[in-house]
Amino acid sequence: MSTLEDRLRSTLTARAELVTAERLSPAVPPTAQAPVRSRRPAILAVVLATVAVALVAVVMLTPDPVRRPAPQPPAGPVPSPSV
Repeated sequence: MSTLEDRLRSTLTARAELVTAERLSPAVPPTAQAPVRSRRPAILAVVLATVAVALVAVVMLTPDPVRRPAPQPPAGPVPSPSV
């Protein structure tokens, strides 16, 4: 074995010898706890609603680049067709 393995083994052995029956405490019995409900679904719903409202606001408030203004009628009188 190498020096490192010898040192490690002796350290672990010394540490294990510190554990005795007198130093061990009895295990604590488990207690009944109310199930913990996750808040993740509620947080996800709030985030999705916020994103949806923001998306609708952006779509409604931005001008439509395809929509062109209606042509203006001529300023003067329109000549009637000759018969």
